[in-house]
Amino acid sequence: MKILAITAFYPPHHQGGYELRCKDVLEGLRQMGNEICVITNRVAPRISSEEENPFYVLRVLSLKSSGDNLLRRIHSDKQDLKKIE
Repeated sequence: MKILAITAFYPPHHQGGYELRCKDVLEGLRQMGNEICVITNRVAPRISSEEENPFYVLRVLSLKSSGDNLLRRIHSDKQDLKKIE
């Protein structure tokens, strides 16, 4: 089975337990023979050291701020969709 996971953060860039648990679950699913792809937010170049992942991690999404106005968020979402296609 092909599985696509979309998450705001993914290790080694994480803010807490959710991202680490997501990685554990996806690794378990991969070990069961599934094909995994993760789409997540870009990270700043200064913290872009990437660890080895047993599957494809695509860091193309833009982190949204609750302070952004609606039009800016819509525009950002449209740009993210183009990157995924």
